[in-house]
Amino acid sequence: MAYRLLRSMKKNKNRGSALVLVLLMFIIMSLLGVSLVMATMNGFKMSIFHSDVNRAFYTSESAVEQVASVLNSKVALLQEQARAEASSYIQDLLQTDPEKLRTIDGNIKRPDTENEFRTKYLSEFYYNLDSEFGSIDTEYMKTLLNTATTDPQGKAYKDLGPEHGSMYLESVFYDNSSHTIKVITKGVFNDYVKRLQVVFNLLPDPSSIPYQGVGKVSINKERIRPGIFNKALVAEKNIFTVSGNVNVTGNVLSFGSIPVDAGGEEDVAADGNRYGGIIAGMSTDVAQYDNELGFDAAKTGAVSKGSITINGSAATLGYIQSIYGDDTTAQSSDITINGETFARSVRLDEKSNYSRINLNGNVYITDNLQIDSNESEVNISGEYYGFVDAAYMVDGSGDVSESFAYGSKYKRSSSITVNGDSILNIKNKLFLGGSTFFKNALDTNGNPFMTGISALKSGRRIGNAFMENDEETGQANPLYWFENGIYSTGTPYFSSYNMGGTSVKLMAGRSLNGEQIPFSSITSRGMHFKGIWDNLWKNDEVRSSYIDTQNINITDNGINGSSLIGYSNGAIVANGQVYGINDYIGGHDPTEFHVIQEQCITKFHNAVKDFIAGDLSLDAPKLDYVSPTRNLESYKGDTGKYTGLHKIMANEPYIIKDSNGIDKGMFYYGDRDTDLSTSGSNCIIGGKETVPKGIIYVDGNIYIEDGFAFQGSIIASGNIIFLGNSNISYNASLINELFNNDLNLNGFFNLLEYEVPDETILSQRVEKRNISIIDWQEKNEGR
Repeated sequence: MAYRLLRSMKKNKNRGSALVLVLLMFIIMSLLGVSLVMATMNGFKMSIFHSDVNRAFYTSESAVEQVASVLNSKVALLQEQARAEASSYIQDLLQTDPEKLRTIDGNIKRPDTENEFRTKYLSEFYYNLDSEFGSIDTEYMKTLLNTATTDPQGKAYKDLGPEHGSMYLESVFYDNSSHTIKVITKGVFNDYVKRLQVVFNLLPDPSSIPYQGVGKVSINKERIRPGIFNKALVAEKNIFTVSGNVNVTGNVLSFGSIPVDAGGEEDVAADGNRYGGIIAGMSTDVAQYDNELGFDAAKTGAVSKGSITINGSAATLGYIQSIYGDDTTAQSSDITINGETFARSVRLDEKSNYSRINLNGNVYITDNLQIDSNESEVNISGEYYGFVDAAYMVDGSGDVSESFAYGSKYKRSSSITVNGDSILNIKNKLFLGGSTFFKNALDTNGNPFMTGISALKSGRRIGNAFMENDEETGQANPLYWFENGIYSTGTPYFSSYNMGGTSVKLMAGRSLNGEQIPFSSITSRGMHFKGIWDNLWKNDEVRSSYIDTQNINITDNGINGSSLIGYSNGAIVANGQVYGINDYIGGHDPTEFHVIQEQCITKFHNAVKDFIAGDLSLDAPKLDYVSPTRNLESYKGDTGKYTGLHKIMANEPYIIKDSNGIDKGMFYYGDRDTDLSTSGSNCIIGGKETVPKGIIYVDGNIYIEDGFAFQGSIIASGNIIFLGNSNISYNASLINELFNNDLNLNGFFNLLEYEVPDETILSQRVEKRNISIIDWQEKNEGR
């Protein structure tokens, strides 16, 4: 029993302990649950706290980003403005002070240019930053935060709504020494606050200034110094020597003044005194056309004598002519050309008595050589080519040839005529492609009668050779018909002409079997005249006086025995006889002369090409220009680009120095009529004293006073007029030194080897843009 009781009590005791244990475990679990719940609640509260703080931080950070975005845009704009200013500055510097950034040949000095760009860019950028951010007020802070509101304390802020909080821009400070901006932003969410202090650098990377270097920008076509700088004198209009003796060493070029009709073509009926070119003397007949020729007759006077000697070639599309002379002095208005001569016509005017023209080089004439004065003399020592101005023959009809692009005109006769009591001496080969005309014998269409005589001393009664009846004998004139190298008989037929108000009949061709056959060429007419002379006139005491065969002399290299050396389409009256086409060594070959014509046209074109745009076309060659197709203005560049300090300025002498600072000569650009004179060893140009060597270029007329001496080139878009004794000497090495030592001179005439178009400079781009952050830190929190 005792054992059972004891066992029973022990069992009961164990049951009680288990219960207690259960109760204890229940109590412990209950307490643990409460702790877990409390811990969970506290963790939840901590999570909410950190979330609000982060949102406040992110809001403040968003405010920084907003300010950064606005700053970035503003600084980008300021950078672009600075870039544009720097680019424009470089552009202007290349124009107004080009040698600072260019080599002599025009190439860009890249290091110097980049340094100038860098300096100007930063200067402009600093100025723009200071102007933009130097005074930041509340309104500007609102702009930076992209908001329109402020809080009660006047701070710029933006309410993002209950789900996002608010952002503030509390302060902005611009440091103009370091060009930085420090901003303080604040983010607020559920009364939690975060502040950020950020410093923005507004400058580009100093080691990589935003500049795209300009290298060589080659021109499309090689710049070759034009031929106008290879000459002593160049005039777009005319060259007059109205007084004194002018000596020119070097080549001379004048386009010349050409009279035009209503259609803009050469006025072939114009008075010869309306033609300009290279002219000696002055007469009332020419002075009356001073407006047309473009000079001031008040300066030249109306009557004077002047002579010119050109020790070089002379070229003009006008006339080379002497226009006044008398017997008061042994020397009158003389012209001597020791190089080659190129002209429409060589002429001694009827008032240029006692004058001389000496042409000592080869001569190329598209019109005629005409002596109208008395007691004058023309000497031709070089070969003479009177070749007409296109690859066709003058046919005398006045009609346009169907086989050529340009029609024949009697004005382009390429003949030689001695009208006055003067002498012509030809001492070399003679090539003539044209014919003289009876300009006072006109048909019903107004065309003058063509004689077929290429060179003659004119006479009042020479027309008898072509009239129906000889006025001396009253007998009918026979026709000497020349064809296929032989004469044949024929019955002439005639056309009516008006000669000084009298109707006359002149031969037009022959009648054969009821058919009228016109003269086929210059040659057939010329050979008819030779037949008349040889068979009827030369041995007749009266009729032999109809023409003077002694005023033209062909000697020396122009003749061999009884034969001439050269070529002629028609008859030549010289040396006391009449030469026909069979009287030339080598015979008469029109095809060969056609080749000579083309060669002459090419050579003439090359002599005057500085005034002609485009190349010569031998398919339709021409030289009958009435105005320049390329004028002197076209050789200039933009003169406004070279007018900076100490640079080329209008009407001011510009001294050119070499790399050692030694004066090499001067360049003078005049934009008006300019007077040239002498002062001691110097010259005076437009009233300014300067050295007497270099280049003178004038947009207008140049009037050269007595005693003027100059070495270099004188160029005028108007006339060059010598008013007294002058000595002009071209110096090729001087001209080369001027161009080789001065960038501005090359730029003035658009001769820089390299050009930098404006768009190349203005399109410079910035490599590194806008702002960067150099400091970022969190400020102490606060409510």
